[in-house]
Amino acid sequence: MIDFTRPLSLYIHFPFCRRKCGYCAFYSLPRLSYDDETVEKYVNKILSDLDSLNEIWGRGYRTIYLGGGNPVLAGIDNINRILDKAYEKGLPEEVTIEINPEDISRQRIRNLAYVTRVSTGIQSFDEKALAVLERASSRDENIRALEILKEEGINFNADLITSVPSLDPSVTVRDIEIISHFTPPHISFYSLQYEEGTRMYELSGKRDEEYEEKCIRNGWSRLSDLGYEHYEISNFAIGEKYSLHNLNYWALGQYAGLGPSSESSFGYRNITSVRNSQSVFEYISESVYEKESLSASQSVCEYLLTALRTKWGIDKDEFFRRFDLSFDEVFNNALSNIDNRMYIDSRKSFRLNEEGFLFSDAVISSLAMAVL
Repeated sequence: MIDFTRPLSLYIHFPFCRRKCGYCAFYSLPRLSYDDETVEKYVNKILSDLDSLNEIWGRGYRTIYLGGGNPVLAGIDNINRILDKAYEKGLPEEVTIEINPEDISRQRIRNLAYVTRVSTGIQSFDEKALAVLERASSRDENIRALEILKEEGINFNADLITSVPSLDPSVTVRDIEIISHFTPPHISFYSLQYEEGTRMYELSGKRDEEYEEKCIRNGWSRLSDLGYEHYEISNFAIGEKYSLHNLNYWALGQYAGLGPSSESSFGYRNITSVRNSQSVFEYISESVYEKESLSASQSVCEYLLTALRTKWGIDKDEFFRRFDLSFDEVFNNALSNIDNRMYIDSRKSFRLNEEGFLFSDAVISSLAMAVL
């Protein structure tokens, strides 16, 4: 199932949170839903599964990402134990950990021995926006977290959420102006999503698409003025400080996921998708993964969904190596139905421009119809 001729990235999910944000669709548990014993059992189960994966893979991981949830709530010593195990077969190019702003301290950053990159969910500096999003951190805590990350000199990413309902679009630009004072090497800039099963979903009927588009365009423009490279639909970097872990996702590379709700993708031409849909307590008892082998057409659609999120788009030679198909022959007719102001098509590649990024779902759906 694993293609041993290609790199493998590793994702480890930590579902522990102080509280659940109203927009969050990731699997996580608020503090009242677990105790310290549960955390210790969970860490030991991750170590056990990682030991098994190390034996199968037999070499170092290309990148490692610790996400959640809020991984540091498992304890810095436990994080370092897990990374010790993950390093046994070789050194990764990048190790990222997510830390909520209210949990960032100099001591924590300095004690994370193996981490090379921190990602923190600032989301906004506007107190009303933070209240709507049900964030645990305040404006002051967000600012303090960024001060520490900058002063400690670690590579870091800061998340921002735009188009929060009932706020003026100027909030987006103001958030970007504030965050720019800390010169994060990487900014993830998202429009608020109303995911089914979240408390925010109740507001989905009040979505204002014109307002969302204005917020996004304003944000993209200001980030560009500040020198940030728009390298993926929702991601910006200075000095090519890209997220190497996420670049692997967008190239439909191989990655292994550990923990409840984690996902894995193995193979190159023949993709096997693996998902764990258990709760923390089920996962501690026994790991159960659902496996699905994607058809040729499904694999092509997955590649469209991921590769076209980036500024590089689809390399046509790579597309042929991967699927034994000519991109031009497969999609020529479909492209005639798509506004050519949304993409750049050359002999070597096909990619979306910023206008295409804005309407990527519609563009990718039109292309996918050619192979389904």
